Amino acid sequence: MTKLQAKQRADLTYKYNQKQGRHGWLRLTPAYSIKAVLKYLKTDHVAAHVLDPFSGTGTTGLLCAELGITCDLLELNPFLVWFTQVKTRNYTEAELQAVQKLTGRILAATTTPVQQDFWTPPIRFIERWWSAPRLIVLAHIFHNLQTMGQD
Repeated sequence: MTKLQAKQRADLTYKYNQKQGRHGWLRLTPAYSIKAVLKYLKTDHVAAHVLDPFSGTGTTGLLCAELGITCDLLELNPFLVWFTQVKTRNYTEAELQAVQKLTGRILAATTTPVQQDFWTPPIRFIERWWSAPRLIVLAHIFHNLQTMGQD
């Protein structure tokens, strides 16, 4: 029996989105690319309303907004619901400047040597996703977000 192998196409996965502005904010492995969504949104049959019942990171919703198409998104994962709200929101110039200033402060504080253990999420086999040094940096950034974000 011959085993069928499908050729993987990075241009149809999250990898394509990595340099596409807001679409590249989060690496979600099962996510599909904006190229795949646009293929279906920009057909001869123009969609007046789109329903995305498993919206994940909001790729379809954001593209629909950019194209002026009404879209309803449904998602069960509370983190992805929050993330999509952040990703699809319109920001004022003042908000963007404030985030840029805070980001600079957080990055400056994160580059200083760490002498304490910070909280890390209790994810089983977390080292599968992040190496120990990277996890320390992420935990340090998270700590700085929590403390400086309250200023």
